[in-house]
Amino acid sequence: NWRVHLLELDGSHLRHWIDGVLALSAMVPDGGQPLGQRGLILGADYQTNGDAQAEVAEVIAFRRALTPAERGPLVWALRGRYGL
Repeated sequence: NWRVHLLELDGSHLRHWIDGVLALSAMVPDGGQPLGQRGLILGADYQTNGDAQAEVAEVIAFRRALTPAERGPLVWALRGRYGL
């Protein structure tokens, strides 16, 4: 079951959208060290203690957080590209 996942790292605050719906908003649980400074591991769960059991079709990285007006069209474009 394919989904569009968007992750935003803002300091030590993590937000995760699935198909355009906010699924998680939390502080990074490692004493405040931003996840971006430790690295991002694709294909692992959040705790990096297991395989995410997923295939990654595409990765797009931005230097800044997208606005809601930018995020929505991106989700729909990706859904259309992959026939979701």
